[in-house]
Amino acid sequence: MVALSNDVTDTGADDRADARRLHVPALFAAAVDDSIAPAATVRSVYELVRSGPKRLIVLPGSAHGWQLLQDPDGAFTPLAGAVAEWVTGDLS
Repeated sequence: MVALSNDVTDTGADDRADARRLHVPALFAAAVDDSIAPAATVRSVYELVRSGPKRLIVLPGSAHGWQLLQDPDGAFTPLAGAVAEWVTGDLS
């Protein structure tokens, strides 16, 4: 499972309850200054995940969601590489 700037307002899902029920490897990523889903909020959901492996990546800036995967010039960010590794089985 990969969560980029998870936000309780975007789908109406209860992220906190869902995190407690998660039974798969989970990668969370957020930007410190994201005004929609601040890193502190994402961290609080991450901490509720009981399964493993799990990983939280906190990045500088204010990017949100898919913006975390590309820089302003359209090049993939290091996070994009980390996501690709995660979903292909490198869970470090």
